[in-house]
Amino acid sequence: MSRTATLAELQKEFVREATLKRWKPTTALTSWGQICGLIRRPDLLPDTRWKDVINDPRVAAFTRRLKQAVAKAYDKDDDHDVPLQPNDATAVMRDLLQQARPAAVSAILMWALVARVGDVLQLRTKHTETQNGSIKVLYTAGKRVMLTQQPYVVTSHLGPWGALVADWLRARRRCTFVFPQEMRTTIQTLLLTAVKKVNPKLNTRAFRRGAAIALAKRGVPIPQIRQFTGHSSDEMCKRYLAWGWFDTNTHNQNLINAKNLWE
Repeated sequence: MSRTATLAELQKEFVREATLKRWKPTTALTSWGQICGLIRRPDLLPDTRWKDVINDPRVAAFTRRLKQAVAKAYDKDDDHDVPLQPNDATAVMRDLLQQARPAAVSAILMWALVARVGDVLQLRTKHTETQNGSIKVLYTAGKRVMLTQQPYVVTSHLGPWGALVADWLRARRRCTFVFPQEMRTTIQTLLLTAVKKVNPKLNTRAFRRGAAIALAKRGVPIPQIRQFTGHSSDEMCKRYLAWGWFDTNTHNQNLINAKNLWE
């Protein structure tokens, strides 16, 4: 297969899949990044033709067009990740503590680490350490690790929840994962139910974005916030912090505009 045909095939299949599943531009950009990451891994794609694809300048051009689609599709009044406010986050944690301790601990960690629910639920016990009300974790799985192929460390304070989290981690010390694998679905359901009590528009991503915005309001520099969120640039991080509400009608038009950029 020629270099041109391979690249054309890759992009055509990507656009077909994105259009069929009605992906939002941000989802499409992330997925394209995952594809590029896979191409860079010869152990997963040993065929040498993919090396030509990733080095093709048109791949970078295609990525730029996707980024432009994201920039045009989302502004201050259009977003699907409504942030959780600090006071509401505390209320959610207390509510979850009355229902299931694992769900409460996961919510605390999502807020403290500015993390996705999937990343927190995959944490290994041996990769966590608590001391004097702070926590240090080593991520070896999750979205950011999948994209960069690199583990990373995050350190944060647990506030008034330090003792609770430390007790949970001690109880799980002999277990492989911080949270039992058989409970992950239940934990996610409890988290979603709890945040929707606060606001029906919220979802579990509200923890991560709400925590990031809270850090920004306290004057934490963008480069330091990026250490939590993993954004590739200050510009992307600022855009993430500035996004507002998600509007379905606007999203549908944005999807059409973004599709035109892919072609």
